[in-house]
Amino acid sequence: MPRARAREGLAAAIVLSCAAIGASGAEGFWAKGNTHAHSTISDGNASPDAVIKWYKHHGYQFLVLTDHDKVAPMEFFDRHTDASFVAIPGVELSATRALGDFNVHINALGITAPLEPIVKTEILPALTANMEMVARAGAVIQLNHPSFYLRDRTALSKVSDTFLMEVYNHATRGDRWSLIENPLFEHAYEAALTAGKRAYAVASDDTHDYQTFGPKRLNPGGGWVMVRVAKLTRDEILKNLAAGKFYASSGPEIDEYTVEGKTIRVRVKPADGVTYTIWFLGHGGMPLAKVAGTQADYRLRGSSLEKYVRVRVHASDDTMAWMQPVWPEDAARP
Repeated sequence: MPRARAREGLAAAIVLSCAAIGASGAEGFWAKGNTHAHSTISDGNASPDAVIKWYKHHGYQFLVLTDHDKVAPMEFFDRHTDASFVAIPGVELSATRALGDFNVHINALGITAPLEPIVKTEILPALTANMEMVARAGAVIQLNHPSFYLRDRTALSKVSDTFLMEVYNHATRGDRWSLIENPLFEHAYEAALTAGKRAYAVASDDTHDYQTFGPKRLNPGGGWVMVRVAKLTRDEILKNLAAGKFYASSGPEIDEYTVEGKTIRVRVKPADGVTYTIWFLGHGGMPLAKVAGTQADYRLRGSSLEKYVRVRVHASDDTMAWMQPVWPEDAARP
């Protein structure tokens, strides 16, 4: 998304965060979607039609199909879009190809024409060139499985200010590093926030396997976003993704997430047999408060650790949800 439009979207997100990002008291509804999925166009094992069918038949309202460096014809997405489901064109750009597990992959969400990756051998040039290209194309930037942070700890402080970033990638749960990869992804996300970036947390599937299901398979249905929309259209979904009007989850549902005055309020929808812990995190990922249960309030104190405050919900079934950050300095502006 062009930078001017991104800043406009950010301003709208702040209004939402400080007024009514949750279901309570907010207009519109939550649309469930996935922003990272593959088909036989690249390295998935189901056709694009079958991929759309899986998500549509499993309670999703939208899907961004993001094959590696290739995209289905634009008319395909129009054909699979109706009043109950939106198919969105996207692509996963391979920005580096010689760094093994640390290759940089960037999603362009909502493209209107195919994009060719700008391949670099170093992390920062690859990030910068491809993020700028995606922005010029008017698409939404998403940084995928950010292992690249482990190779260049300065990269995230030098890229553009507004983007989406995976904190949970369902496909990695079957990888040999699964116990540490998603925590490291969130560590990279925290580094972006600490560097002053307006980064929004995403959970996604990174689906490749729609045929054989199991704990070590790259299956759909494990990570998603819930986007607040007034109407179910491609433009509305993309606009609100870019503006941070969504939360990410691998399980918990959120009933309410609001900021009224100096109080951040969180309400989790209970699930049978599941208990919850709500964490409020500040600058650098420092814990500000921890509350057991489905309801929690946090009052902003003006602390130096409150340059931003974000919420992470832990469920006893080992799933999580991530709210988008609240920036108190923006909330204080008229």
